[in-house]
Amino acid sequence: MSSVIGNNLKISLFGDPDGFCVGVVIDGLEAGIDIDMNAVSLELVRRRGLNPLTIPEEEKDAPAVLSGIKNNKTCRTPLCAVIEGGERRSGGIAGIFGGGPRDLGDGDLRIGAVAGIVFAGAVCKQALKAKGIFVGSHILSAGAVKDEAFDRQNISPDILQCLASEKLPLLDPYVRTEIEKEVREAEKQGDSLGGIVEGAIIGVPAGLGRPVFDGVESVLGRLLFSLPSVKGVDFGAGFSLAEMKGSCADDGRSRENGEPASNWWGGTDKGVSNGMNIICRAAFKPSSCKNGKQDTRETFYDPCVALKACPVVEAMLSVGILDMLYCKP
Repeated sequence: MSSVIGNNLKISLFGDPDGFCVGVVIDGLEAGIDIDMNAVSLELVRRRGLNPLTIPEEEKDAPAVLSGIKNNKTCRTPLCAVIEGGERRSGGIAGIFGGGPRDLGDGDLRIGAVAGIVFAGAVCKQALKAKGIFVGSHILSAGAVKDEAFDRQNISPDILQCLASEKLPLLDPYVRTEIEKEVREAEKQGDSLGGIVEGAIIGVPAGLGRPVFDGVESVLGRLLFSLPSVKGVDFGAGFSLAEMKGSCADDGRSRENGEPASNWWGGTDKGVSNGMNIICRAAFKPSSCKNGKQDTRETFYDPCVALKACPVVEAMLSVGILDMLYCKP
């Protein structure tokens, strides 16, 4: 299996989640980036799924930086960090990286990989913030219950920061009760639900992306699809564009002050960023459950894995955007 991603910014994962630690190496970061380790730790706390509707992972993430940061700033050496874990569940968790029988292969590494990915994403987030770029997400749906979608044109850093502080990040707080009811009912029946996470990246300059194969959607989609539980990704209005007429959906023709007025395409044009907010969605399949056909006798499962996926989606988006920025001439 491959455990290295990126072009100019390379992320390497290593370790065994059932062993002493897992780790990550980030190679290619600019020197002099201020890194707040408290902010990194908060992202690792988020990824453990601390809302009452998910199975909290028992490991207590304790990152230790071995190289790459001096006096709270990145230096030119690769950033290497190990994340010591406490006692793991012996059967694993059928979640973002688990989700299936053991004999499908590589389950242990995939489960432990989440911590390394989120650590790398938290570092990249801070590098992007220094450039005026902000990444965030929310739960767009859980089962049949839907939250409001992002306003494709108007998203502020404050909104994204507020969502990151919520155990169940929603734009419409009144949806929370419906989601809780839907998820608890599925759990009561020994079943599980799918869901959608909607991500937003604001402040991305125009001209990012290298078509044909390294366009914005290609890079970000590839990273999101590396999460085995993700079965669908779209950008902007996504599949709804297939039902629209070109006269309504053409961002290239609907311009005000040189920028698209509608942002139907989600911040990109032919694989290149156009200066608008980049909006994308990742659809997560239901995890293996007690009433399913798969053998889950030794598996703890989440009734809705999408509810704990926001920090992982944000990490993938952050890594992808920073890597593309470093590739930009």
